[in-house]
Amino acid sequence: MRNSVGSLAIAMVTMTGIALSPAIAAADPDAPAPAPNSETASRTAILPVFAHEGIKVRTGKPGELLTINLPDDAPLLPAEWSADGEATYRSADTDFTVTPLVDGGEYFTIVKKNPSDSFDYNLRLGLPAGTHWLRHGTTLLIESDGAGPDQPALLVGMFASPRVTTVKGTDIPLTVQIDPNGDAAFSARSPELVNTPVEIGFSYHPVDTTS
Repeated sequence: MRNSVGSLAIAMVTMTGIALSPAIAAADPDAPAPAPNSETASRTAILPVFAHEGIKVRTGKPGELLTINLPDDAPLLPAEWSADGEATYRSADTDFTVTPLVDGGEYFTIVKKNPSDSFDYNLRLGLPAGTHWLRHGTTLLIESDGAGPDQPALLVGMFASPRVTTVKGTDIPLTVQIDPNGDAAFSARSPELVNTPVEIGFSYHPVDTTS
């Protein structure tokens, strides 16, 4: 049920650097990636064997990585690697799959296999020093801290709006809450969720500040 995400400007990796593309849809989650052995730094993202170590993705600040921690309310098994570089972390009733994107970002798929009429997931974001987050609707922007007129705040990364879909193709309204510490909570309640597998999909994209 993976869907391409919306039409926001993203950074596309080229042989010589990063060029802007007009649509996130170009960042196809099915694009091939190097197959890892135990750990991979595919397209500059670091996918660990154990999810509790945090998934690290680059930002537009050179050398500065953003850490994304998956929900830890249930134990997650070690990563299962696919041939195209995906890492899947499984618990009893939820699968978390992280797919490398061509721009250096990641597509996150949460599959709730046997839900009740509601769900909630909490992700923790470890922002690099000198950055802050800014919410724009259900899109989360990561900016560098400004330092006066000569050094304004710059967009260095962003999370595209998440989407929730049942196995029947029904879209479910999603509530997104983010606290000042960078903890993001996804929750939903609907009769459509009862005994129906549900997929939550969202993506992260670095934004190059040198373009």
